[in-house]
Amino acid sequence: MHVGHLYFASIIACTALADARAATAGGTVTSTATVLPTCRALTIAPLAFGEYQPAGNDSVATASISVQCSASTPVSVSLDRGTTAGSSISARRLADGRGNTLDYQLYTSVTRSTVWGDGTAGSATVVASGLGLASTMQFVVHGVIPAGQSTAVPGQYTDSITITLTY
Repeated sequence: MHVGHLYFASIIACTALADARAATAGGTVTSTATVLPTCRALTIAPLAFGEYQPAGNDSVATASISVQCSASTPVSVSLDRGTTAGSSISARRLADGRGNTLDYQLYTSVTRSTVWGDGTAGSATVVASGLGLASTMQFVVHGVIPAGQSTAVPGQYTDSITITLTY
């Protein structure tokens, strides 16, 4: 009986050895990632017209909006009507806080051919494509206070425009 027991143990050892040399199994792992469009506003410089002379020439100023957006991200920059009562995109106004106003307008270029707005009332937004988060895009706002506003009352005039980046 003892021999039978050893024989049986040998069969188990051989079977275990055969299992150790069995074929391998494998598969694949799919890797995925999603890059979301990203934009960040860096700086928005004020639009400072300085002193306005009603009997002089138009008063002009520029302001720069600096933005970084992920590569190839479509970006649209719009400007609202402002906070002065009675303003609209087509007729923006600066106010002195005492009920007096000055007409002014914001344009997409120095030629003043296109009002920069939100796409309504004949205005346009400015569109671009992101250059990558390490590159800065500059958008220049061209502002003008038209000459000839002969009823202008001396004082400090302001307005606040909301800039919206859509991406």
